[in-house]
Amino acid sequence: MYELIPFFFFIVAIIAVALTVYYAQKARHIERMTLIEKGYVNTGILKSKSFAWRRLGLIAAGFGFGAIFGDLMYRLTFFDDQGLISISSIILFTGIALIVSSILEKKDKDQEAGETFFVKPPTPQPEEEKSAE
Repeated sequence: MYELIPFFFFIVAIIAVALTVYYAQKARHIERMTLIEKGYVNTGILKSKSFAWRRLGLIAAGFGFGAIFGDLMYRLTFFDDQGLISISSIILFTGIALIVSSILEKKDKDQEAGETFFVKPPTPQPEEEKSAE
């Protein structure tokens, strides 16, 4: 019975992440629909970038490189404690990935500075009726 606890924990964690993503997307959709109903136009819908996915990818890559580097350091050197080497290299490479992510994010935000994503469309002026000649 106790061997099923990690399995159920894993399933509950997946369900929690899925529900969080679902409700975050739903809230974003409602917000966009509200802005559209009020007459705001999203001029940057094709230009908007998702920094979160890039950050997550870089963190995963840093974690993977750290794990590989830690294993290589353990196998190629005479360190006695594999856990210490692996954990420290994972933390080091994940930190490097976060620094790279923040530099790239700052660079992209500087390029997008000054662009407005939501602008109110100009209201058409009523045409004056031409007087009958």
